[in-house]
Amino acid sequence: MDLRLVSQYRGVIYGFSIIYIVLFHGFAIDKGNYSFGMSGLQWFQDFIAMGNIGVDIFLLLSGICLYFSFQKNDETYAFIKKRLARVVPSAYIVYSLYWVVKYLFLSFNPTALLGRLTLMDFWIQGDTTMWFLSLILVLYFCYPYFYGFLFHGKSPALRCALLMGTSYLMLFVLFNLAPDYFKMTEVALTRFPVFILGCFMGKYVYEDVRMPSLPYIPLAFVMFFGVLALNTFGHLPGYVMHMVYLIGGVGGAYSIALICLFFDKHLQLPVHPLYRFFDFTGGFTLELYFCSIMINQVLRMTPFYQVGNLAQYLLLMAVAYVLAWLVGIASTAIANRLLGKTKKLQALHAGQRVRS
Repeated sequence: MDLRLVSQYRGVIYGFSIIYIVLFHGFAIDKGNYSFGMSGLQWFQDFIAMGNIGVDIFLLLSGICLYFSFQKNDETYAFIKKRLARVVPSAYIVYSLYWVVKYLFLSFNPTALLGRLTLMDFWIQGDTTMWFLSLILVLYFCYPYFYGFLFHGKSPALRCALLMGTSYLMLFVLFNLAPDYFKMTEVALTRFPVFILGCFMGKYVYEDVRMPSLPYIPLAFVMFFGVLALNTFGHLPGYVMHMVYLIGGVGGAYSIALICLFFDKHLQLPVHPLYRFFDFTGGFTLELYFCSIMINQVLRMTPFYQVGNLAQYLLLMAVAYVLAWLVGIASTAIANRLLGKTKKLQALHAGQRVRS
């Protein structure tokens, strides 16, 4: 099995993970019933109920792909600048639309606006509305240091185990010393290990390391569906399941890649509608996450919102999808502009140093 499969099909995996997360929100937040009252579709309801694992797939792949980016330019400032240019414009565009609607039609709270704009509401007050954005920005800032610890020395595997072990130890300490804060932030803090694992795997995916097909191909599916079964029939606390999702995240990412590889060999996969849909969606995953959350938040403040109305939720997500695509185009243009100016300034400064 080629470890680089997850990079080869990263667009599809990203697209699948965000759609999985959005559908999960319809179950977890809006109480939608994906079985549609039919016992024969209960398996689909159970599958959607595990959509939280889409976060772990996304974070694992993010850690892997950041290694590729870091190989092009390992200067920390340039790396952080690029990551912020990728995330912040789209977040602020959606935030602006959201607060304009609130100001015009609902209510306006300057304090809440400030908390959202600084992205600190989650870490200070536990506002989970946009918790993933708060987490991913912290992980971006941590990545150069994770990279340095993992690969600037011997035994990267041992270093990865130490880093992940330290992360779990800190979770244990926080759980016992500050249980209220742990409960408030555990949805994000329990995801650090899967991102660290992705950072470690990035080197071997980049180097195109190959593993024997047996047992790793069946193991990927066992890992994913094993976590699905545990989520369905187990009775573990939520924070424990969030940590177990790491296993499903790895298995899920490679299961999707292996399915793509199988159909690639037997069908013209690049022109398959479902493949094209997921691959296209993979280009604006964060924007879709922002838009789906914000549009749903606005609807929930109106008298039109109905708890458990799955048709209403899916229609809303179709609107969010189109809006996210448009926001993605705008934010990409802004990011390119920002990074382009940065490159020109760097070139100017370099020229000045040469002349001096």
